[in-house]
Amino acid sequence: MGQAGFLLEMTRVVWAVGRQGKAIVLGRGANWVLDSRFGLRVRLVAPVEVRVERVAEQEGLVRADAEKRVAAHDGEQQAFIRQAFGRRIDDPMGYDLVVNLGQLDPVGAAEAVLVALQRKLESQP
Repeated sequence: MGQAGFLLEMTRVVWAVGRQGKAIVLGRGANWVLDSRFGLRVRLVAPVEVRVERVAEQEGLVRADAEKRVAAHDGEQQAFIRQAFGRRIDDPMGYDLVVNLGQLDPVGAAEAVLVALQRKLESQP
C-alpha cells in the first residue's frame, strides 16, 4: 500500500472512530480530518529542551541521542501533515486549544482540556 492508500485507509479509520464518539484520537492529523463541531482539537506542545529531557529519561538515552530522536520525530510529523493535508502542524487555526506541557503538569493540562471540551459542547446548538 502506497502513501495515498495509507492516507485513505487512515482517514476512514479516523472518521469511523469520530462517528462513534466518546473517543480520543491522538495525532494522525485528526484535527484536519474530523468536523471541528463535534469535538475538541487540542495540540500539546512543550519546549524542545523539556521534550529532550523527558525522552532521555523515559527511554534511557544520552542527551545527544534524545535530541536526535526529538528532531527526527518533529520532522516526520511536520512532513506528514504537510504532505497529507497541505497544512502546517503548528498552524494555530487547526486547533481549538494549544496546551504547553512545559508550563502545565499533566493533571492541570487534562483539567484545562476537560473544561474547554465542556464549554465547547455546551455552546453547540
